[in-house]
Amino acid sequence: MADRPAQDADPSRPVPAHPDPAGPADRVRPTAQGELAGWYRMAGVGTEFIAAVAVFGGVGWFLDRWLGSSPWLLLIGCGLGFASGLWLMYKAARKTFL
Repeated sequence: MADRPAQDADPSRPVPAHPDPAGPADRVRPTAQGELAGWYRMAGVGTEFIAAVAVFGGVGWFLDRWLGSSPWLLLIGCGLGFASGLWLMYKAARKTFL
């Protein structure tokens, strides 16, 4: 039975194209204002990350100078700033994508 061609198969007739679910008709192009809002959101996340590292690093640097324990509190402050910056990025990503 596998050797017989299908009765409806006509090689001279073109195969109808199936619409792509992600094709141009279904895609909605975001407006320029929507794209700009996305860029501002991502720039804000990057700024928050840099600010977290700078603030915690600055506190560590200040405490190092005050207590004379250089460079340990600066390193701890930068590490805490990095961790809190990643946490802020994680929260923003969850809010955006979930």
